[in-house]
Amino acid sequence: MGKGQVLVFDAFIEKKLETMRAEMGFYPTLKEIGAQCTPPQPAATVFRALRRLAAAGRLSKEALLVYNAKNNQKYIQENSHDEKNSKSRKAKK
Repeated sequence: MGKGQVLVFDAFIEKKLETMRAEMGFYPTLKEIGAQCTPPQPAATVFRALRRLAAAGRLSKEALLVYNAKNNQKYIQENSHDEKNSKSRKAKK
């Protein structure tokens, strides 16, 4: 997919995810989301789109927890600043 196609696909996934959640009452599986696409997409493609949306901060906290975006824990925890890891070299000596 080209850049424009990826942007359109991500927007479609974002809308479809929220509408399916509203209809079903829970977040659908990756396979169910992929089946709603035209043409149907594999779960891996949907997962990559969800990772891009999570990195951009466009997913809700609940969706981040459901789809387990491991490297985006700062959006879930809200306090992404860790004092222990942010000290400068001079302060550590």
